[in-house]
Amino acid sequence: GPQHTLYIPAPLLKSGLNHISVFELHSPKDGIQFTDTPDLAFMTIAGKRLKTYDHFPAIAGHQKN
Repeated sequence: GPQHTLYIPAPLLKSGLNHISVFELHSPKDGIQFTDTPDLAFMTIAGKRLKTYDHFPAIAGHQKN
């Protein structure tokens, strides 16, 4: 599904210049922005949108497998 942020493991990055390739089909942007917190605003489980608090999903009730 749609993602607002992507995870890059720290060991893959180095001091200085890093080259990152992003393949975007639907709404390409002119650049990227680095952040140290995830954007989980649109998380869903079984079609239900989850609320997020402090960047962690919060689920009320029980989920059947």
